[in-house]
Amino acid sequence: MVAVTGEDEGERLELPALNLAVLLNSQTNGQEGNEGQSEGRTVAGVLEKRRICYQAALVSEIVDGRTVRCMPISAAGDFSALMDEDEAAKVPPVTAALRVPSIVYVNMEEPPQCCIKCAVGNANLKQQLFQLTGIEAPRVDFNEAHLADPSSCSLLRVYRSQHMDLQAEPMGTASAASLSDLVLGRVVLLQIDSVDGDGGWHGRMLLPAVCNSQVEGNCKVAKLYRLLASRAVARERALHGPLENLPESEGEWGRVEAISRLIMKRRGAKGVEDILTFFFGTIFDSSVCPPTMAVTDVAHVMLFRGLAWVGAETLCKSSKENRVQSEQHMLAVEEGAETQSRGVWSLPFDLFEKLPVANRRRRRFSGERSDFPALLIAQLLNHALAPEGGSRKRGDQMSQGLIFAALVVRVVDGDTVRLVPVLSDEAVRIHVDPAERQRRSTVKAAMSGSTRWIMDCPFYPEVELSSWSSEEKSEEKMSMDTRSILTQVYGIDAPEVRVGGVRHRYTGRCDYTQTVDYGSFDLDIGGQPLGVAATRALAELVLGRVVLVKNLGRDRYKRLIGRIFVSAVSDRLVDKEHKYKEFFAALLSRMRGKGLVEGSLATTGVEGVVEAVKRLSEKKVKGLQSTILQCLHEIRLDNISGLVDASEEMLRRGLAIVYTGERVMYDGNEQKDRLCCLEDTAKRRLCGRWGLPEYCQIDPKDFRHEHGRNRGGKPRGTLRQRCMDALLGITEAVNGSQESGEVRNGELETARTHALSVGMCGCQVIV
Repeated sequence: MVAVTGEDEGERLELPALNLAVLLNSQTNGQEGNEGQSEGRTVAGVLEKRRICYQAALVSEIVDGRTVRCMPISAAGDFSALMDEDEAAKVPPVTAALRVPSIVYVNMEEPPQCCIKCAVGNANLKQQLFQLTGIEAPRVDFNEAHLADPSSCSLLRVYRSQHMDLQAEPMGTASAASLSDLVLGRVVLLQIDSVDGDGGWHGRMLLPAVCNSQVEGNCKVAKLYRLLASRAVARERALHGPLENLPESEGEWGRVEAISRLIMKRRGAKGVEDILTFFFGTIFDSSVCPPTMAVTDVAHVMLFRGLAWVGAETLCKSSKENRVQSEQHMLAVEEGAETQSRGVWSLPFDLFEKLPVANRRRRRFSGERSDFPALLIAQLLNHALAPEGGSRKRGDQMSQGLIFAALVVRVVDGDTVRLVPVLSDEAVRIHVDPAERQRRSTVKAAMSGSTRWIMDCPFYPEVELSSWSSEEKSEEKMSMDTRSILTQVYGIDAPEVRVGGVRHRYTGRCDYTQTVDYGSFDLDIGGQPLGVAATRALAELVLGRVVLVKNLGRDRYKRLIGRIFVSAVSDRLVDKEHKYKEFFAALLSRMRGKGLVEGSLATTGVEGVVEAVKRLSEKKVKGLQSTILQCLHEIRLDNISGLVDASEEMLRRGLAIVYTGERVMYDGNEQKDRLCCLEDTAKRRLCGRWGLPEYCQIDPKDFRHEHGRNRGGKPRGTLRQRCMDALLGITEAVNGSQESGEVRNGELETARTHALSVGMCGCQVIV
């Protein structure tokens, strides 16, 4: 560990980015020490030996929305010599900077700060040029762009900062201001993957949630280190077994360092990548929605705000697989900003066409190479609604009928789940490690299991992912709505479980004294008969899988009412490559059978499906989305449907009944009739609850009434609804600790200062 003691005696300065750079470089080198930052060794020389170099640096000047000048930091004393305490104290906390809405930068009246004091007029100061890989931003010239008087062009301004862009591209100032608030005056972690001919660095810029202990407090730094250590230990234990011989260390960072070294020693170079994944998936602040992560990729924030777009250059040079995953995730984030008309995507056409992005061919798909068919299907279905080449319109993603991909992270009971919308494989990997994915059964195996075995199993089922069960329980209840969407599975009502949900320890008495009629009877103490069995059946089908969710609206408890589809092949890693290809080959064949595909295609399989849908979209075929869904339902793979409806499966097993409460959403009368038919069939066959005594057949609605429960828990006001909108990308962020108001148009000139001082809701991206 590098000494990070400040110049003042007895005062310790912690720079998390510096510690992370030293740790990652030492393991990449295969030896102790930070070769990338040692004197006499250039970054270009280091990159000749390995693919990536990590470097801590103080950002000293903003060039534009993707380019900065910075000064490498190899010790805490370097930072103290460059920035005095008064200047450092003026830099707002990272968590506040991440929450500023993009509209604040678009409508700012004054030019942003573009450099720190030590960089002003100091020709002897050596600064390094660094450019974010994978994104492009509007050009800006700080020497000329801010000379215009706002009053001289007030009648012509489309957005309030336009007068500062007269000598620049549209929204160039807004883009630079966003990057300035994020990184200027902070020590960040640079992941350098290339050096250009002029000596400029290119790569990723990673922003820790806490950058400076003297400004943000030692307690926040300690919290960051504690969370990183806890996350790494929990995930490693769940995926690869406990860490043995963990040495005692001094301080919170010493523990992070010791844990990381053991993981890297266990798995070599792969361990470095896993450590970064653990850090990216660590939640630092769950009081906002989406939560602030321990480490944030600055490029993703710029894309999310709509103040940058995906560039054409190589995105990640560590490996072909990682490059593809990063590209797909960035394209998905960009598409979300475009859909919601944030930043440059809100410009009128005459201004938008001045940007380089207007001249390149737009890519609508961000999941073409995904391991998860549900991700690609969601992209295909959304593309079918918004044909390529059409006008850019603001889309309300919460309109009924929206279909999106989501990862099921927790099963609450037999008809309720918590899920996280995901945009790409990279987002999925934050929550589910490949080793954990491999432990999941195939969809066919989950559906082939005997209902009687599910009812008789005497053990509690797994109801949440390891990455979620490892969270501190003291913060769990408070943060659940800011981290995931509580979703009611449409059209069904399953037996209730005990208050508090399925846990491995339970309290309370059984309300029934009859003879035990099924094996999991004891697990239902405090709840309703077959409550745990229904939870197990749903968990076997959806937990840890990327599923398709069709939004049917919200109920009175502000839960999402969702129709959940599980594709017959849910994960290429689990179902293997040949099943993945067979799934899309069957879909393409069915589309041909319906006359949707005419002539020959250049490719087959998943690429062929994508090409076919693109052709149909260009022809503006009506009802294309519903037709594709019908094809998916009609194909058969291992005697199961291409898309499995979770509600239908629960009714087929006899572990749920058709819900008949108020304002029920069935996705149409035809689907309601189908659900009732499945319930009647289960009754005739005596499946599940229908083959047990009458006390096991009590209507869940009657049970809730008798025991004073309601179906949705305690009402949450509008907070749950606003968190749902934020997780779906409709709004930029929500303050989960209090009800905060929206920015009014008349307050835009002071919104940026207000947002940074009080932590206004704003942007935060899950990488």
